[in-house]
Amino acid sequence: MTGFMRILYFLSMLITWPAVVMAQDDYFASISDHRINYKKELVPVIKDDTSFISFFEIEPAYNIQAVYKALKNQPIFNMNTSSGKSKQAQKIGIVELSLQDKKYQLSAYQLLALRTNPEHQDLFFIPFTDASSGEETYGAGRYLDFKLSDIKKGNSLIIDFNKAYNPYCAFVDGYNCPIPPSENQLTVAIRAGEKSYAKKWK
Repeated sequence: MTGFMRILYFLSMLITWPAVVMAQDDYFASISDHRINYKKELVPVIKDDTSFISFFEIEPAYNIQAVYKALKNQPIFNMNTSSGKSKQAQKIGIVELSLQDKKYQLSAYQLLALRTNPEHQDLFFIPFTDASSGEETYGAGRYLDFKLSDIKKGNSLIIDFNKAYNPYCAFVDGYNCPIPPSENQLTVAIRAGEKSYAKKWK
């Protein structure tokens, strides 16, 4: 690289660096706000015990642009839940993503009980387990929630594991929480999002 090119490169970095820093600051702030609201929404479920909720440090590397591949006419099946009962569900897509230089696949599902409700019919979720499940995170897995409108042009879908959360069954008994199907068991540890609930309630 010539001296002139080095100067141009340095100048370009001076121009773009503040924008990069601001974007990252905005991201950290958005996740922090998300977590504050998440705890507030849990108050009716766990009352004053939100102090036992904890998260991994916010890590932008776990905010991943993935590829969503829609599936049609998949069979309706009974998704097992924590109570031993089941909920009718349908696989609607496959998400392909790269994490730590390796490629992974996760399946996306809709629960039929929600799809028949006009207010929730565009919702879908990705339940998953990973190598941290049962150690640092809830053993029965965590969830990621989406709307169909989150799928952007080019079938792009942002998978942000910093927003991975525990189902209600991690906190209290009496809920029918879907258990992630075996096809959504990741071999890598996802140290992002919500950790295990610190209060021993059983």
